[in-house]
Amino acid sequence: MRYLKKGGKHLFQERQLKYTFILENVTIYSVEKMCKCMGVSKNVLIRDFSSLKLGEKWVSDITYIRVNNDWNYLTTVLDLADRKIVDWSLSQDMTTENTVAKA
Repeated sequence: MRYLKKGGKHLFQERQLKYTFILENVTIYSVEKMCKCMGVSKNVLIRDFSSLKLGEKWVSDITYIRVNNDWNYLTTVLDLADRKIVDWSLSQDMTTENTVAKA
């Protein structure tokens, strides 16, 4: 359970709060400025998930898996050209070392 929370909030709740804040304040501040301040990654693909060339576009996702009273984290890397998993990692924490695939 020690990895479940960061600063008293579940990690997913923290991320959801960031996106909610951005949506609520988009008329006041630029999205780029808010994302930079909050550490949100840049949208490089601009929702263009099509690709014909292998290795051109990879996307990743982290899935939370509850095991008994703990959480495990499944990180997957998908090649958009053939929609096949290029790499995956299962870890007990969300440290960068355990959730980033080495290309």
